[in-house]
Amino acid sequence: MVFFFKSKKRKEAEFMAPQWIKQINESANLVNNTKNPDTFFSRYEFMISKVKDLISAQKYLRFKGDKPIDMLKQINDKKIYTINDFIDRYYNDIVNQINKLKTEKAKQKRVDKFYSSLIPYFDQMEQENIDKIKELHTNLKNNNALESKENVNLPEKDPK
Repeated sequence: MVFFFKSKKRKEAEFMAPQWIKQINESANLVNNTKNPDTFFSRYEFMISKVKDLISAQKYLRFKGDKPIDMLKQINDKKIYTINDFIDRYYNDIVNQINKLKTEKAKQKRVDKFYSSLIPYFDQMEQENIDKIKELHTNLKNNNALESKENVNLPEKDPK
């Protein structure tokens, strides 16, 4: 009876593993390219769950290259850098959006969106990531404020 159970598990693993690998690769591509916080964090978590599925099937299969447990270690080791890369992409996208806006009110809303859209994911980040977000948000606010001051008509100096 145990032999049948292992055989069934092996067949399931052989069937599912290629699908999980495809999902991991698709998720990695999205994680490395998206500018959307919801997409980034949902696919990051999904990618980890599929790697864990592969780990559970590892005893039934042989893998070429990295073993799933090594993949998970690499993902965990690079977590701060992966999230920081996303934050940079998102920040640059927000800056581009702000530069296209006309009104100060719209610009300020976009600045606030940068920070508020990332708050729900603070529990999935390391402190270094959160500090980076706060610093970039402050930069956005200050730059936006500077742009507003530049647009204000200052009284001309009296030529003496």
